[in-house]
Order: sequence, then C-alpha cells, then structure tokens
Amino acid sequence: MGDLDLFSKGMEVEVCSDDVGLRGAWFTATVLRSNLKKNKICVEYKTLIANEKDNKPLREFVNVVNLRPIPPREIQRSFQSSDEVDAYHNDGWWEGVVIKVLDNSRYSVYFRSGKEQIDFNESQLRIHREWVNGIWVPPMMEEEEKKKVEELPFSQQKKQVEKKKKNQKVEKKEELPLSQQQQKVEKKEELPLSQQQHKQVQKMKKNQNKTSSKLEVEFNEGMHVEVSSDEEGFVGAWYTATVVKVIGKNRFLVEYQTLRTDDESELLKEEVDDLHIRPPPPEVPQVDSFSRLEEVDAMYHDGWWVGVISKVLGNSRYIVYFREGNEEIEFGSSQLRLHQDWINGKWLRLSEALLREVKEV
Repeated sequence: MGDLDLFSKGMEVEVCSDDVGLRGAWFTATVLRSNLKKNKICVEYKTLIANEKDNKPLREFVNVVNLRPIPPREIQRSFQSSDEVDAYHNDGWWEGVVIKVLDNSRYSVYFRSGKEQIDFNESQLRIHREWVNGIWVPPMMEEEEKKKVEELPFSQQKKQVEKKKKNQKVEKKEELPLSQQQQKVEKKEELPLSQQQHKQVQKMKKNQNKTSSKLEVEFNEGMHVEVSSDEEGFVGAWYTATVVKVIGKNRFLVEYQTLRTDDESELLKEEVDDLHIRPPPPEVPQVDSFSRLEEVDAMYHDGWWVGVISKVLGNSRYIVYFREGNEEIEFGSSQLRLHQDWINGKWLRLSEALLREVKEV
C-alpha cells in the first residue's frame, strides 16, 4: 500500500487500522514525520482525538503499509445496487456495498465487517477504490475526464476529441484472437483498468443484481453450512460445519468439519447466531484461470479466507493478498474459488466483472 518516499511531511493521507472494531475503515490524517529504521510514519488524525479531556488530535506512529494517498475526487454521481462504496460513518470512510436504492438520493449500505446495514445520503458515499502498486483501481470515471475537456477552450476540445478517436482506431487495429489475448493477460494486468472497462463493470453489476434470486433459507438440523467468527485471527474466514441443533430464535449449535477441540479428541461444537452462518456458496463453472485484482476465497488453515489476487505467477499459481492479516501467500488454482457474498438472503458475485473485463480487452 505504501512507501516511505511517497509520504512527505505535511501530506494529507488516509490511514487504516488493524484494531478490532476499526477494520474496514480509513481515517484522514496529516504526515508529521517518518521513522526510517522502523518503516513507520507519524501522523496526526483530523477526526480522531487523543482523549475527550483536552480534545487534542490523536497522533501516532503507523506502519507505512497502512497508509495511502487521499483518493481522487469525483463529480457527484448516483449509485446502483451492488456498487462497492465507502461510506462516511463514525469519523471515517468504511467499505460497504449498496444493497438498496432508496428515495431522495438515499442508499442502504451493507458492511461486511460489522454485518450491519445503514442508510446514507448520496453526499456521504464515494466509489470504493483500492491503492494497488501506486495506482487507483478502479480509475476515475470517463465522465471525470470529459468534464476536464469541457473546461478547455473550444479549439483545444476539438483536438482532444480527435486525439481520442485516433487512439480508439489504433486500439481496434491491435485487437488479437482470444488465444493470443490469453498469452498476454499478465502484461495487460500491469496496466490500470480503462474508464470504459469500469463502465462495463458497473453495467454488469446492475444486470447481475436484477437476476439474483432471493433465497429463503431455514437452517435446520443436519444442514451443511459455513460459519464465520469475529475473533481476532479468524476474521475473514468461513469454516464448513453442520447444524446440530436449533437453539431458540436465530441461534444454532454447529459442529465444525475441520476444527477440533483443544485436546484434538473430537470435532469442535459452538453456538453461533444468524449473522455468522450461511449456506455453502452455490457451485459456479470451473474457472480456467484467475486474474489480477480478482476477489477469491482461498483454502487456508482449514477454512475459506477472502482475499485478492495480487499477482499471476503462471502454471496455475497465484499470489493472494489478505487485507485482514496484511499478508501475501502463494496458492494453486485448486485451492481457490470465486468469492461470493451472502447478503440479505441472496448470493452476489461482486467481483465477477473483474474476471470478464480483462478477458474481453
């Protein structure tokens, strides 16, 4: 995420935290100084205070990997269901998903980290972007560039339009057969996604939401499920289990299929609520290969951990980045599956478009 040389004194940045309860949030801050030996940077937060008594801004040293520049500003825009957004809440920007478009430019946003749903005004949301290898993904929308061109004198606008048309013709000539495209996927993955690609992604997300069917699920005894945990060290993982007993309303006793008791004598049993249980994800067609920046689940330490493909190695091997642990691990394709989200009783594949857009270039 970051590099010491990038963050100079006085620069405005955003900082994420590894503390429980703050995961998934970015807070604005100003760089004060750096510590080269420890690879840390001292920042002063704009919205967080050290204590309520003197109301002074909080200052602390943070690891450079927890910093990023301020995301680029964008013109005001509306959002659609399944859009990944950041919502301004509790003094920070929290990553979520729009699950319902309300009246009067309001939206209902679901947060994976807290498994809760909150309504926001349009002005409290922004497009979610990742800072990857020094670039923002997705990049600014095509409309942003159009606005910049419209602010130029007419003569310069005409030159910009002609230049764009010329580039489009060149791109068309360079189209390759599918077999050759696949051979060049890794090189293309090093480039930022084009504005047109991002537009296609948003369109596909909208269409996908229309076709998603609502699943009415009752978790009965003997049913196979997946279970998550909020315990530190287990956040971001789903473990296969079987429902042993239904305990009252929205609580279940489950027996894990891969986790055992401390003495290893038997399979672990545990009570969970309906926020931490879901059906197994539906089977999807086998994927021949995964693409950089695609969201996946990786089988690791007896569970499925959500991560992002950060590098394609070849020979069906991939480097996967895990946000929660801030680490990268190598996997084979047989250890990965496409990530799907269980939101309000239906399955959504929010990252499906990322796979298609690279292959359709």
